[in-house]
Amino acid sequence: MSQPRRMTLASLDTNKRAPAAKPQKGAPPVTGLRARPSLVVRPSAAPASQSPRRLDAGPRLSNARMSLAPGHRRSMGMAMGRMSLAPGGLALAASAPPIKDTRLRVKNVRALMEANVTSFIEHTGFSMPGWNPRLVHEPTQSAFAAMFKHIYRECIDDSYQMGAEGKKFEDEVMLLLKEMRYPFIDELTKTKLTAAGSQQNWPACLAMLDWVVRLGTQCAQVGSGPLEREDENELHALFFPFLWKCYEKFWDNQDEYPEETAALERAFLDKNAELGASVEALQEAKASVDEELAALTAKASPLEREQHENQVLRGDIIKFTKYHDEILVPKLEKSRRTNQRLHAALDEHRAELKEKEKERARRQSLVCAQDISGDEFDRMIGEREWLAQELEQLAQQNKDAVEQCWKVELHLTKLHAEVEKRLKTFAPLAQRVHLFPLHLSGRTQLDALELVPSNPATMLPPGLDIRRDVRPKIDALRARETARFRALSEERAACQEALDQLFEALERLRRACRAAVTRMDALRDQIDQVGRITNEEEDAASAEHLRQEELVRTIEHSSQMALQQADARLAAAQLQLQEGLESSEAERAAMHDEMCNALHTLLDLKVRISEGLDTIDDAVHGALHA
Repeated sequence: MSQPRRMTLASLDTNKRAPAAKPQKGAPPVTGLRARPSLVVRPSAAPASQSPRRLDAGPRLSNARMSLAPGHRRSMGMAMGRMSLAPGGLALAASAPPIKDTRLRVKNVRALMEANVTSFIEHTGFSMPGWNPRLVHEPTQSAFAAMFKHIYRECIDDSYQMGAEGKKFEDEVMLLLKEMRYPFIDELTKTKLTAAGSQQNWPACLAMLDWVVRLGTQCAQVGSGPLEREDENELHALFFPFLWKCYEKFWDNQDEYPEETAALERAFLDKNAELGASVEALQEAKASVDEELAALTAKASPLEREQHENQVLRGDIIKFTKYHDEILVPKLEKSRRTNQRLHAALDEHRAELKEKEKERARRQSLVCAQDISGDEFDRMIGEREWLAQELEQLAQQNKDAVEQCWKVELHLTKLHAEVEKRLKTFAPLAQRVHLFPLHLSGRTQLDALELVPSNPATMLPPGLDIRRDVRPKIDALRARETARFRALSEERAACQEALDQLFEALERLRRACRAAVTRMDALRDQIDQVGRITNEEEDAASAEHLRQEELVRTIEHSSQMALQQADARLAAAQLQLQEGLESSEAERAAMHDEMCNALHTLLDLKVRISEGLDTIDDAVHGALHA
């Protein structure tokens, strides 16, 4: 009896799985198989007692080079990843009219061929005695033979030995080109191959060498078969082996592929796990990079620190210069004048001392010339002692005055340093509250408050009065800041009230979020229940299918007399099975769409809740920062 026609795998759709196409009766047999992502529909009409014709997967090209040598050489159609099964294909190819290469008349084309051949043999390490790149343009017979042997080994078969079978060079070349199906084989003759260096014969030989080079280059770039193919598209890399193995079972009269489907599911699960691991690794790397960036940006860079240090040093230089010009120089000038005054006083005291000494000597001489009584001598001794005591007291008072002067100067220096320190702290604060600059009389502008030793009256810049210029502005700033503090206090109370309202709204949204999570769990349970029901229906359909097949085999072996009735029942059972599969597929698609809609609804709800929470968090952070 005739076997039911079989269905092939439908074209691959990465978004939705389409039902398999059923072949029509009388459809022509498929004559070729291409290793493409979308596989063609292939009916099978082979009887059950005869195994179907199994197509070979074809030769698989290596990434480096494929071998086309005799004995294990394949046709060029097979080398490109497909083979023709059409009857009489080779006969049609052999009977095709000869074609001519019209490009040989163009000099630019010949120059490109020479450049291609020269580049290939130089990059592949070609060498021979007396070799010169000029020989590609005007070759000798030995250079042509050496180039052909090198190109054939590099592009076609690296294990083939030219002349090993004792054939002539031109005969062997013609045989190899016929095996490779060189398209312009009719333009090559043994005469041209034996005299390839002549101007008439070299273009055809050069075109042949360029064709072999391009053939080998392109074949090296073609990937391997679908089971070992490395495709940039990850879906192709997963589905090509799956479809290939399914077609292999399809040609073995198998309509179900549970092992391949399970392997594909495992591949997707492994791919998802790898993607999840890579995402987690990227997130961890991002977190570490963010931490490193935060650590680097939290503190000033070495350049900024050096720039700050440079600014500090420049400020110190300016301050030292100013201190030298305004404080040290006036002090040195004052000390110089004091020294001059003291030297003048010392000279006067020395002159006076000399006069006193002369007066003392004169009076001593007068005293010595006079008669002194005992009472006068005692009185003079008492006056001398009294004068000595007075001199000691004056010296002690002078010493105490000098020490007191030094203490006063030291205290004054300390007070001066303390005032400068406070003015240094006061200057940036005054700049920040816009106390400075101050506009003084005479159209002068004061940017900072500093001591001026050159003005000993007030130690302030000329024209500056603290009570008149600084204190009124400080009072105005104080009043303004007080009003601003009151306004900010009122605004803070309003923000606190708004924050309380936001917290209440946040609590309501959290309750709504918990309700949405509860609803999502309920929907997930419903989805799981739908999946279990779908699996049960699939199992029931499979059991029904097995029962129908058993019924068909029983009817087939029941009786020869009920053959026609058995065929009718079998057709009815197949139709019922097809309708059941179609209805099951439609129900599965509907359930899948319903589940996707539910998931999309949940995702949209989650996105809206996340956006609401982010908005509330931004408002809360803004209120807190305010």
